[in-house]
Amino acid sequence: MNRRKKDSAKKRKFADFQKEEHEARNKVPNSDKLSLKRIDSATFEVHVKQRRSKEERSALAKAGREDRGKYIPKKAANQKKTGGLSNCQKERKKKMPVVAKREKITKSHLEKKKNNQRAGKQFRGRKA
Repeated sequence: MNRRKKDSAKKRKFADFQKEEHEARNKVPNSDKLSLKRIDSATFEVHVKQRRSKEERSALAKAGREDRGKYIPKKAANQKKTGGLSNCQKERKKKMPVVAKREKITKSHLEKKKNNQRAGKQFRGRKA
């Protein structure tokens, strides 16, 4: 019986100690106490990065572009080629008999049709 009382007394002491410690940590000081303390203004100073001016920003952007050459569209660059026409251009230019042209067109249409049929049959099964 004595042992139980001792244990419960220890537990109460420990709980009280924890409670006091918690209150001490979370204690909010009064305004009177705060006014007595001296506060160093240097602790409140924060370095705020100022926004760059428009001129500075544009100068930085231009400095990054110095290595890059002038913009030229791809088509314009390809048109400056030397050494004749490409195969596609030659084929368009080529004079073919009407029958051969029609045959070629029908052949390409059939190939496209076959490819589309194969591509369309991906799902094999039941729809939900």
